[in-house]
Amino acid sequence: MSVERTRARVFGDVAAPRSYTWAQRYDAVTYSELLQTHSDHRFLSSKRPDRLIRAVTEIIEDVGGGEMTYPYGTDLLTARRAAIP
Repeated sequence: MSVERTRARVFGDVAAPRSYTWAQRYDAVTYSELLQTHSDHRFLSSKRPDRLIRAVTEIIEDVGGGEMTYPYGTDLLTARRAAIP
């Protein structure tokens, strides 16, 4: 939702958005465990998640030397509630 639409609907005094980025290093096992928490993987047929996790683990071990760095980012938007008429 754009800052303008947010301000027009519910909020006033919307601050400029701030973006934050960071990187997290994972070993193959830890990242594979993290993947199992992703909700979109729960919709895969029964054997597919295991194959996916195994393939990802193998790639991290073979290509990344057992580790990988995953970039993260998030945006923060703060505002004050508009006065209720």
